[in-house]
Amino acid sequence: MKRPRKHRWPLIVLGIVLIGLGFLREFVFLNVNYILSYKYGWEEEKPRTPAILEFLYDYSYYTLYQSKWVLTVLFAAIFVAMTLLAIWMAFRKRKFLWWTLIFFGALLLVAGISFAIGFALKDVELVYYEKGYRLSRRILGFIQSPLSVLVLLPAFRLAQLRPKAPPPEG
Repeated sequence: MKRPRKHRWPLIVLGIVLIGLGFLREFVFLNVNYILSYKYGWEEEKPRTPAILEFLYDYSYYTLYQSKWVLTVLFAAIFVAMTLLAIWMAFRKRKFLWWTLIFFGALLLVAGISFAIGFALKDVELVYYEKGYRLSRRILGFIQSPLSVLVLLPAFRLAQLRPKAPPPEG
């Protein structure tokens, strides 16, 4: 079932917005990290920060560090919502929306388990904490990127193309 070309344009525009949002997220987090490094004392010179983010120097290290958690939740929620919108625009099937939510829920669960195991074993050896933390951050980074759309759109398209099983004889 092919969709008319005029119906593809909103999906293409949404894809461009998702990519732009990915760059915005990276821009914000990199600059916050540069400022945190400076405030912690790892950097001797004040980093060259874009004028639009200069106001961040007014906040304490702790406030900026905590704001990264808020930004993580915010960007993740935006990317999940936009992924759901893209899936709806492409297929108009509720079951694919449910599968998308299950996909993101499973990713969050794996990230949480990875972090928890690493945290529980950090007294045994610090490397477990670092590996668990790193894996959970990578998973959260995937959630906060347009990559999920690039995985789910083809997967759902293949699911649509799969032949239906014949009814059981009996």
